[in-house]
Amino acid sequence: TLYCSGLDIYKTDNNGSTWYSMTANYPGLDLNNLPQPIPGYDYYTGSSSPGLIYNYVETNVERINIAVSENNPNFLYAYIVAQELYIDDIETKGVHVGFVYKFDGVNWTLIHEQRNYVDDNDDDSSNIDKFELIHPSRVAIAVSPHNADEVYIGTTVIYGTRDLNVNSFTLTAGYSQVNHHPDIHGLEFDPSNPDRLFSMHDGGVSVKNLNNNTNPPWTALY
Repeated sequence: TLYCSGLDIYKTDNNGSTWYSMTANYPGLDLNNLPQPIPGYDYYTGSSSPGLIYNYVETNVERINIAVSENNPNFLYAYIVAQELYIDDIETKGVHVGFVYKFDGVNWTLIHEQRNYVDDNDDDSSNIDKFELIHPSRVAIAVSPHNADEVYIGTTVIYGTRDLNVNSFTLTAGYSQVNHHPDIHGLEFDPSNPDRLFSMHDGGVSVKNLNNNTNPPWTALY
């Protein structure tokens, strides 16, 4: 079995002779109907306030990245980055949002949702949340080869959990980290050590011991 992704998620069971959509054939993930913000969602604060004039328009997928675990290859994770359009006064604007889904062999389930709190098309860069900027150029995702319930995603920061059955996603690495650069493009586990996570970013490659949160938590390798 092989999987691939781009603007959808596809699967083949015959070495690529035929492919079919994983979203069209299994319930729980409709790329044309992704989760919407709560009514009155304020894109500048990340909260809801009655009477706000931000009106949701639509959500368009821009990139999907996927990951599986050797521990249980029947589990498939998808990190979806999309642009959410809304009307601010009379102008249509866009902000990037992220969704992480888990496929268990039968159904898709949303396990994490993230939103930029500002308009990332705004000409005033001071309005952009530089410390957690979701963007289709940063769609890193990794699942532990030792534990299929341990998963991490990377943008300009890293979120994840060591066990989805126990904990939801939490901040694993912030924007300003010693020996680590934001703009994360890849995450990989050490296949021989379940506690080591590699990060590929604009500054090179770094490694972190997930059991060690002391400063600095990262070691620069390149």
